[in-house]
Amino acid sequence: MPQPHKISFSVINTNEVFGYFHTEPMRIEIDKMCDTWDHLFQTMMHECIHVALYKSNHHDFDQHELKFNRIAKRICDMYKFDIKEF
Repeated sequence: MPQPHKISFSVINTNEVFGYFHTEPMRIEIDKMCDTWDHLFQTMMHECIHVALYKSNHHDFDQHELKFNRIAKRICDMYKFDIKEF
């Protein structure tokens, strides 16, 4: 993961997606649709997987493929998230 001062966070209003990860500058955006702690936390964890893959130099960091799904499964098992909604 990046050093805390190297990534910023913001709230967006798209009503289309729950979150985004942008690389330059590094930023996680969370949509205002995430209106509960659980939804916010789950979305943040989802976007953090993209960040971790990006920082590990995976060219497909923005996809939901095998690498992403392996980490997502571990997180969903740990926090009891529904993998279908993750």
